[in-house]
Amino acid sequence: MSWDSQFAEPIDLPNNVVATTLGQVIAYISELPDTERNSREWQNARKRILQAADQVGSIWFAAHRDHPSTST
Repeated sequence: MSWDSQFAEPIDLPNNVVATTLGQVIAYISELPDTERNSREWQNARKRILQAADQVGSIWFAAHRDHPSTST
């Protein structure tokens, strides 16, 4: 899946952020504070997104996992 391809359904992220592409999700994760971005939950989310971009994983799986929460 291309970084700019639109998802079939948007992904709701914490803080009322809605992502419609893989690139938006990675950008969101990249903007998190270091302590959050380096948490196991966000590292796993990033890994799933990268796998989906490489077409190794399923974007459905990445989108339907419990979203890690943020403290902001």
